[in-house]
Amino acid sequence: MQALRLFWTSVRLFYEEAFLMGWVSLLWLLLSLPVITAPLAAAGLFHVAYFVADDRVISWRAFFTGARRLAGPAYLLALLNGAAYGLGMVNLNFYGAIDAVWAAGLQGFILALLVLWTLIQVYVFPMLVVQERANLRLALRNAALFLGAHLGLTLGLVILLALLALVTLYLALPLLFLVVGLGAVAANRAVVEFLRSRSDASEE
Repeated sequence: MQALRLFWTSVRLFYEEAFLMGWVSLLWLLLSLPVITAPLAAAGLFHVAYFVADDRVISWRAFFTGARRLAGPAYLLALLNGAAYGLGMVNLNFYGAIDAVWAAGLQGFILALLVLWTLIQVYVFPMLVVQERANLRLALRNAALFLGAHLGLTLGLVILLALLALVTLYLALPLLFLVVGLGAVAANRAVVEFLRSRSDASEE
């Protein structure tokens, strides 16, 4: 229920800024096509999505502000992801060629690590955005801690977004890129609500 509430709140916020998020999501798509600019595109998208998730007025120019501010961590994260997924796939293929129970067990363990790493990625950029000075190591740690504390929420949110993506894929394929923008808003909204709850608790 918490994931469903967060999902609908994110849909409302996305709808209220539909024109802005539509253009920003399209800009993300276009800049993601050349692999070299994909990290900048992700940084810009999540930067704008943070302000939308926090229900603040923002301009599309914030896309480029975020891309510049988070360029370093974004490219480091891209390299780290390339190494992690590349190493994971090599090991999956290697142990998949071995006909043994222990090899199948290792495959399952590696796959679980890759899934866990993927779920951590949901919160890395939102954590980077809220930092005064963007630090990838700190963002990864905070994202992992946040995931550990909100695993059910994250899984529910990912499932809802995946279902929406499937529906969009079937009914309106050209609009599939908007689901990415909505996902960015939802991930940022989860972090925004958490920070607000901590701030309220510290004031009591």
